[in-house]
This record gives sequence, structure tokens and C-alpha cells, in this order.
Amino acid sequence: MNAALDPRAIILARIERYTAATGVSEWRLGLEAVHNANYARRLRAGKGASLTVVERAEAYMQADLARRGLPNLEILSRG
Repeated sequence: MNAALDPRAIILARIERYTAATGVSEWRLGLEAVHNANYARRLRAGKGASLTVVERAEAYMQADLARRGLPNLEILSRG
């Protein structure tokens, strides 16, 4: 599958941008956002995640960036 179209790669890239911008570890993100500290590690290992879980993680990251006064993930990806 084309990496640009691979949902898992897109999700992981967004997680990496979020953790780089905030200093929050992937472990902490998974624990707080989806109650699974191994969320990112499982995605890297090729395991799946339900759309509900992905949406919860996305909502958490966007809300946390807004709370911190940081740009959203789309803006972070451009620069």
C-alpha cells in the first residue's frame, strides 16, 4: 500500500507531530486519550484500532493542542 494512503502511517505521523510539539510521550498519550498506554506501539506493530479509538485519540490531541495554545496538527504538518 502507498505510504501516503496507509491509514496506520497517517495516524502514526499525526501522533509523532503531536508528541514532538507537546513533549507528551506516546505512552502518556495512549493512556490519557484511549486508556491504552500501548496504543502507538500496537499501531507500529501492525495491529489495528477501531475508528472510535482513532477518533478519541484525534479529539484528545486536538483539544490538548488548543489548550496549550499550539497550532492544530494540519498546520504542524506544513512546517
